[in-house]
Amino acid sequence: EQRLLLEALISVDMATEVLTKVPESQVPVLTRLLDPNKFLNVLNECPEDHASYLLFQFDEIEREVLLSQLPTGRSRRLNQLLSYPEDSAGRMMDTQPFSIPELLTS
Repeated sequence: EQRLLLEALISVDMATEVLTKVPESQVPVLTRLLDPNKFLNVLNECPEDHASYLLFQFDEIEREVLLSQLPTGRSRRLNQLLSYPEDSAGRMMDTQPFSIPELLTS
């Protein structure tokens, strides 16, 4: 029943939102109910700060296995986020640069 719910959430792109709201101890339990490729897709498609949060809920060995299955660039950026202390700005930051064209500033 839980697996079917998670599968439905993935199909409507809500899995990340739900998985970041459940108790931390439940994240590994719930994600193990999913097809591993679907969870990897969630990790690959969601914002990096959310992916690092989800990965942090796993022990180090499981986390390394998951990271090794992601594209190299994505894995490297997530490893960088995971290297910062928990609850630090570095762990929660958005790694995508933001800029405004000079002509739009006053």
